[in-house]
Amino acid sequence: MDSQAFAGRGNGVAQLCSLTFTLVSTVALSLLRSIYLAPRLLFNFCCRKAPTSLSAENLLDNRAAQDQHVQMYEGKVWHERKKPLVHKFEYPVRYALINLDKPPSWFSALHHISASEARHIASTSGAV
Repeated sequence: MDSQAFAGRGNGVAQLCSLTFTLVSTVALSLLRSIYLAPRLLFNFCCRKAPTSLSAENLLDNRAAQDQHVQMYEGKVWHERKKPLVHKFEYPVRYALINLDKPPSWFSALHHISASEARHIASTSGAV
């Protein structure tokens, strides 16, 4: 058997093994994250505060006050590559610009950055 043919076959086997490992590890990691997420969602659902009764007028005032500190933006992300092969895609995105000095009530959580942390990272003392 020719040594070049053998090297080519081994390379294909290595790629197949790598692809299989990547697929299996991605599925396993997704499954573990889903299992981890389920109790958190259940806890949040069970421990949610009951909504207080607000009049329609108070509700609109409250919503307007929150909207001053949150701006929503929509757009498209697109990419196009012409070499070595033509490849392009686009997808819609939405961003929320949040005033960290006065965050809305739904934003206060352990996994979000605080205003002081943002100032430290950006090395600024201004509004964030």
